Amino acid sequence: MQERFESLCEATDAFCDLHLNGEYRQLIRELLAALCRKRPSPLAGGKVTTWAAAAVHAIGTANFLFDKTQTPHCKSPQIFAFFGVSASNGQTRSKQLRDLMGVDCFSPKWTLPSRMDANPMVWMVEVDGFIRDVRNLPLQLQEIALAKGLIPYIPALKESSRATEQGPETRAQEPEATTPSPSPSPSPDDGQLGLF
Repeated sequence: MQERFESLCEATDAFCDLHLNGEYRQLIRELLAALCRKRPSPLAGGKVTTWAAAAVHAIGTANFLFDKTQTPHCKSPQIFAFFGVSASNGQTRSKQLRDLMGVDCFSPKWTLPSRMDANPMVWMVEVDGFIRDVRNLPLQLQEIALAKGLIPYIPALKESSRATEQGPETRAQEPEATTPSPSPSPSPDDGQLGLF
């Protein structure tokens, strides 16, 4: 599948260079690589251009590419026209890829890094049976969620590092969530913290 993967990447990279950005290029490559590793791979048959269009459309769908308020943005017909693929064929293949790989707007794995903070589902965890936004929890619980692989990074520490970069005035406004709560919290092993 290496040769097939390289052909697909060449096609999608050309579109990303013209209409999107490096983040999209990388995420589309990750989707194509994951699909090439599947046995049997759906990408083994069919036209390269059809699968390339489908991969761009799938990642675009998950990241609101078709919303004109987003940057970058473009419409589905623009994608399909670039690859010379009919809209019905491109959308059918895109749906196939999204269903197969779980690509949707609430999937952290298929969210652009720059959109991660804006994706609410990345931060939803279950604590003692209640769904909570981990960004509003004490630092200790954020660390537990990270250790369990429930979140991609610790939001409180990211905010803290931003404050350090911006200087003392911003640091004074840092949220209280960066200080561990004295109240008892579940340990990483007791199973009280889970992904929503």
